[in-house]
Amino acid sequence: MTGPRNVTATFDLQSTHFRLSVQKWGSGSGTVTSVDGHINCGSACFYDYNPGDNVTLNPQPMQGSVFSGWVGCDQVQNDTCYVKMSAVRNVTAKLNPATYTLTVDNDGNGTISSGDGHINCGATCSHAYLRGSRVVLTALAGQGWALAEWTGCDKSNGNVCWIAINNARNVSASFKVIYALTVSKSGGGLVVSGNINCGAMCSATYLDGATVRLTGNPSPGYTLDSWTGCDEAQASFCLVAMSGARSATAKFTPTHVYRTDMVLNRVAAGPPVETRSLRGSRSQVNDRTSKVVMRAGRTTADKAVAAGYAPIAVAAVRNR
Repeated sequence: MTGPRNVTATFDLQSTHFRLSVQKWGSGSGTVTSVDGHINCGSACFYDYNPGDNVTLNPQPMQGSVFSGWVGCDQVQNDTCYVKMSAVRNVTAKLNPATYTLTVDNDGNGTISSGDGHINCGATCSHAYLRGSRVVLTALAGQGWALAEWTGCDKSNGNVCWIAINNARNVSASFKVIYALTVSKSGGGLVVSGNINCGAMCSATYLDGATVRLTGNPSPGYTLDSWTGCDEAQASFCLVAMSGARSATAKFTPTHVYRTDMVLNRVAAGPPVETRSLRGSRSQVNDRTSKVVMRAGRTTADKAVAAGYAPIAVAAVRNR
C-alpha cells in the first residue's frame, strides 16, 4: 500500500436451469412428447429443466410413418428415451416413412419380376416398400414349363399379379413342367377337349398332373368303336392323366347297314312299275322281260313286292 486504493468484486448470477432441446430427423411425420408435458414437438421443442431433473420422452409417429431410433438419450427402453439434466442436452428422434417387406417365393423353373425393377426372383426375392405402394409382378416360365398358379395376390390374371402394400406381404408363383398330349383318330368323327379339336388341332400341352377329358363325337353314319391310350374310357369319354408325354386314339366305324341285291320278276298284270316309286333304290328296268334288278334296302324291296314283283334271286350284304 503506497497510497489509497479501490478494489471491486463482481459476482455473476449462476444459472439454475439446463435446457433440453429436441429435434426430429427424417422424412416421416410425428411428434415427440415428454411425460411431464413441457415438451410437445410439434411446436414446443425445448424446455429449461432444473439440474438433476429426469425427463422421459416418447415418440408418436403419424400414420404412414415409423419411429426408427433416438440419438442423445442416457437410456432407451421400448422406444422411450430417458434423460438426466446434469447439463444442457440435445436429443434427436428419427421418424421415417413406414415400409413393409414384400417377399416372393418362386416354386419351379421360372422368374418373377416387378414393374418397378426392385424384385427379380431369380436373385432378388424381397424388397421394403413404402406403405400404400402398389406392386405389379409378372411371371415368366422357363423352357418346357408353365405358370400353374399364384398365391397371395390381391388380384391375378394369367401371368400378372397385383399387390397393395399395407403390411408385410408374401406372394408365391408355382411353375410346373408341361407335357404334350397327341390325339389321333380313324373314321368319321371328331375328338374334342378344351384345347383340342381333332379334326383341326390334334395336340396340346398340359401341366404335369393335369387330367384331360377327351370326348369322341361320331359323324352321321358312324359310331365310336373304341379308345386306345386312355387311363380310363367310358362310352364317348377318355381320361388321360398327364404324367409325361401321352397319346390317345379314337376309332370311329360306320353304322351297320344291310343292303339286299334282288332280281324281281313281274307276276301281276298291269302297267309297269315306275322306278321313282321304288324310293331309295338303284334299279334297272328291262322292258322286254319286265324284270327289275334292284339294289335297295329292305323297306324299298317290300314296296316292290307289294307292287306286283316277286324276288327270284336275293343276296344280303352287310356294309361296314
